[in-house]
Amino acid sequence: MRRVSRAESIAAAKRIAGKVTRTPLVKLNWTRPDAPDLEIYLKLENLQPVSSFKVRGAVNVIQARLAAGKSSDVQNMHVVTCSAGNMGQGVAYAAVSVGCKKCTIIVPDSAPQAKLSAMERWNSPKTEVCIIKVPYERWWNIVLTSDVTKEMGSEPTTFIHPVVDQDNMTGHSTMGLEIEQDLPEVEACYVAWGGGGCCSGIASILCESGAKMFSCEPETANPIAVSWPKKEITAPDYRPSFVDGCGGKTVLPAMWPLAQELLTGAETVGLTEIEIAIATLLRRNRTVAEGAGACAVAAAMFGEGAKKFKKVVCVVCGGCLDSSKLVEFLGKHGEEAATERIASIESPQKKQKLADGHDHRTLASAFGGAKIFSAQDVKRFLPMEQCIGSTAEALKALSSGAGFMPVRAVTKLPLPDKKLGFVASMPSYFEGYCGCKLITVFPGNQAPLSSHQGLVMLCSGEDGRILSLSDAHKVTMIRTAASSAVATNLLALKRPGMTLAILGTGHQAESHFEAMLAVRSDFITQVNLWGRSQVKVEKLRHVCEELLSKRTSQRAVSFKLFVEPSAQHAVADADIVCTVTSATSPILCGAWLKSGAHVNAVGACTPAFSEFDATCLEKSRCFCDTREACLREPGDILGPIGEGSIAAEKVFEAEIGEVLEKGIHRSDEDITFYKAVGIALADLTAARLITSNLSKA
Repeated sequence: MRRVSRAESIAAAKRIAGKVTRTPLVKLNWTRPDAPDLEIYLKLENLQPVSSFKVRGAVNVIQARLAAGKSSDVQNMHVVTCSAGNMGQGVAYAAVSVGCKKCTIIVPDSAPQAKLSAMERWNSPKTEVCIIKVPYERWWNIVLTSDVTKEMGSEPTTFIHPVVDQDNMTGHSTMGLEIEQDLPEVEACYVAWGGGGCCSGIASILCESGAKMFSCEPETANPIAVSWPKKEITAPDYRPSFVDGCGGKTVLPAMWPLAQELLTGAETVGLTEIEIAIATLLRRNRTVAEGAGACAVAAAMFGEGAKKFKKVVCVVCGGCLDSSKLVEFLGKHGEEAATERIASIESPQKKQKLADGHDHRTLASAFGGAKIFSAQDVKRFLPMEQCIGSTAEALKALSSGAGFMPVRAVTKLPLPDKKLGFVASMPSYFEGYCGCKLITVFPGNQAPLSSHQGLVMLCSGEDGRILSLSDAHKVTMIRTAASSAVATNLLALKRPGMTLAILGTGHQAESHFEAMLAVRSDFITQVNLWGRSQVKVEKLRHVCEELLSKRTSQRAVSFKLFVEPSAQHAVADADIVCTVTSATSPILCGAWLKSGAHVNAVGACTPAFSEFDATCLEKSRCFCDTREACLREPGDILGPIGEGSIAAEKVFEAEIGEVLEKGIHRSDEDITFYKAVGIALADLTAARLITSNLSKA
């Protein structure tokens, strides 16, 4: 590969005229607060017929080869390329526009659906467009070797390399001519480096006038940036991300000499900065840019080097972005996100606050722009009624296999004086999101310190970026009660004058009261509160009364308080019983339960805890949130199984997620029993809901 001459570029411009858009150069409607004299201009290649600059090179290659007689007549021409998306669209468009017989695009199996759909759109009666998916490693091997015999066999084809093709790069160089014409005083140009054809082609023209050229890559895939200071090709720490159109696992050897000759520097851009650039482009310039297209813009918006220039051009190389990503980024980053980001990067005071652990916004930036939700935030953005819905979704996903979560890892700590303490981690994956809840459980903690403390981390299932960190205690408090509400709605009877009994006085007692009203508010008229402390039971009643006062159209509810060693009197007439304690021996006996009652038992989640006796299981139709965990973790299940009171395979009739899918028939005399230890998928869907509700606020 060699530098493109001006004469070659001018010839290419004539060759592609009429089939390629002469894109505008517009000013970004945003000013850097730390560089007010800097003007950032946008070369809008996302306005090409395929929303990408790639069409320039593709059209030029086909036209040049036909003109030079290097290919057969166009009606029999079968062009082949390998592309992550944009080059495929460009070649497909070019093949259709000149009338080729067939176009085959070999794509990595990680290619985004938006780009696959865009390629398939060009299929026509005259030109067949075919897509072949291969593993990324195989695709990258094709990029390195241009060998497609494994996919195409002996069929005669015209292979168009997405980067290492002189005519391809010459087509891209025409952007340099247009930039030069529209902004003769350009001082620097920022271009995403994918393989290097676009950047090197433009640089071939602009460097003649003294403009500086900067390659731009995401922090997850920056081979030029890591190779640049070492002056030799060096592999980066590659990680896939939504910025799929630039960066890679290595610098193509054929392009490295050009990079050394033409580039002034190599910029690495954070994913958060790219997200903010995407949101800013849409809000300020009504322009949709993909990750690679916004990478160059982000480098100019946030990079230190851009501040020394007055006029810079950023090539918005493409606009193929999944709509879900666009919505996500708009939700995550507000109107002033760019200005705030500059402040967080620039201010030494904020950096010191980060080191001291005091600044909420800067702490978030340390996690790649993740949103951080305190307990109050979770309470605001995770309303019980909505959480019941998200928890039902999680329970169904678990039982159907649509969601993934291993059994939690629980470690009992070797604490002195027989004190109980545990650390638990609960990872999960569902519908493009992954996450993990990490909590500590210290049952002996006294108010105001909760027994459960920790965080729920929500991440992108595409590249692992941390999207949010939420207070685990509050999430657990709400989603555990929501799980009980899902079960109650499915299993409990509906009859006038129902009595609810809550055994326990902690935070779960409060949330279960709210959850039960959410699904049986038209039927519950009496609430029995049981505990061993008069003060705690009285306090719980006040909390419940306050919750009642906030509900509209709520029928009158009376309270009975039971401060006794035994809970027998509290449950004797109860239609719904919720056990929410940290008891280490049973506080609920099956003999006390009346015909037709329903029980939610959620307090015991390790072998050290037990809330009910074997009779509860023996006389009830039993259900659970997760059969696997419930048969190996809680003491009130392990105990009866170990004693031979009930066989493990006969404990649970079904998971509640199965009941959600298939339904259930129950008689008025059946006692139903729901045992829950909590599922990580419910934490994941709750965290997703919190983050989504923030974007709507």
